Order: sequence, then structure tokens, then C-alpha cells
Amino acid sequence: MVPRATSTVVVGMIAAAASAHAELPPAGVVLEQRRARIAEARGRPEEALAILEQAVARYPNEPLLVLALADAQSRARAVSSANSELHARGRKD
Repeated sequence: MVPRATSTVVVGMIAAAASAHAELPPAGVVLEQRRARIAEARGRPEEALAILEQAVARYPNEPLLVLALADAQSRARAVSSANSELHARGRKD
């Protein structure tokens, strides 16, 4: 479950991105987001983060990429924390 404060921030960022970009984002932005999603779906979160970090460097004024990067970072931390917890519990039991 996503904490309420985080949800509010994300919704605000999405609204800001939508109002700032009434037009479609550049094709490169969409391509990079899709590449990152595919990498995550294939179980390669580090690759997804690298793709998004490079995309944000290339398109620094594109809030949709910044949001995608923050979201991927959050998921990567959650997975890392979960793996650490499972590993620690495996040693205790």
C-alpha cells in the first residue's frame, strides 16, 4: 500500500505534468519510458533505472520522465528491502 502523503504528491505531479504538457511528449520520451517498463517487466530494475536516468539527462524538462524515474526508484527500493527482509528471515529460521 502506498502511503497517503506519497499518493498525494504523485497525483499532484501528474496533474502538473498534464497541465504543463497539453501536447504530446516527444517520441523519445515515450520510447524511453517503454524501454524502462520492459526492462522492469523482465526483472531488470537496474537497467530500467539506467534507462530513465539517461532519459532525464537527455530531456531534463520532461516531468513525465522525472516522475517515471522516481516511481522506478521507489519500486527498486521496495524490492531491495523485501529481498533483504526475506534473506534475513531465511537466516533466522
